[in-house]
Amino acid sequence: MDKESVTVVLKEAHEAVKDAGISQGLREPAFVAAIALRAGGGPSSGVDGSGAARQEGSQVGDLTSGPGDAPDAMMAIAEGLSAASGGQFTVKELERIYAVRDGVPELKVRSSDLPNSKAAGTVDVALLTMAGRQLAAVEEYTEAELLRETTKKFGKFDVGNFAKHVGRLDHLVLTDGTGRAAKRRLTNPGLEEAAARARAYLGDGSDG
Repeated sequence: MDKESVTVVLKEAHEAVKDAGISQGLREPAFVAAIALRAGGGPSSGVDGSGAARQEGSQVGDLTSGPGDAPDAMMAIAEGLSAASGGQFTVKELERIYAVRDGVPELKVRSSDLPNSKAAGTVDVALLTMAGRQLAAVEEYTEAELLRETTKKFGKFDVGNFAKHVGRLDHLVLTDGTGRAAKRRLTNPGLEEAAARARAYLGDGSDG
């Protein structure tokens, strides 16, 4: 299945679970089952019969129409990273990486867990910040200024080389604008890389 098809399957599964009104505690297994049904050639229509309409859009970041409450935001991130990686992320796992405030995911990894170098630290902070905001549908493109402030928060800001460090992600993002006004959006390969970094921070992948 190509990446475009994976995105459609993910979006349909997400919408089907959401539209069905399934309780929060059962959403993860329901989502996994919905993906398996669609990926295996099952019916493509959603629970509400509007599957064709839900196939509009082709990016993982289009999962939700706008920022919601914390459980919905974390679920969207878990679903998006799971689809990007071909594995499975749970909300409980990702609560070790993100905290959601007013529907907006913020990075919460320990600074000591980030790479020692400011270059590598900037890359990881940028990847995980963009992935969280994009998948939770806070914004399609993340502004450079927000990435600057986030790297400062984690002690990885390199005033003379910030643009150079973020530029190491150019092959994984779409960029709108230049310099301090630039905005970036992760492509599917970018989301795959963000998922790989997230899994690395989670270690063995256990929920404990």
